[in-house]
Amino acid sequence: MKNDQILWELERRRRTAAQMLAIGTPQAEVARRIGVSRQSVSHWEKLRKEGGMEALQRSMCFGRPRKRTRNPREALIGLP
Repeated sequence: MKNDQILWELERRRRTAAQMLAIGTPQAEVARRIGVSRQSVSHWEKLRKEGGMEALQRSMCFGRPRKRTRNPREALIGLP
């Protein structure tokens, strides 16, 4: 599965969970049905309440942000 497909699938899961929460399904039940942790569902619900369904849109990338620049030598140039 390509990254773009993965990102769309993750967004679909978030939107499905948000719809279930909107009709009153408990977070634990949503988590069980979707196959994610309750903490993830809680986070999605917080995003939905603060920013609506737009807040659940897919990001352009996934994973942790890089800790270093692409070229570590650039960061070292300014060191004494």
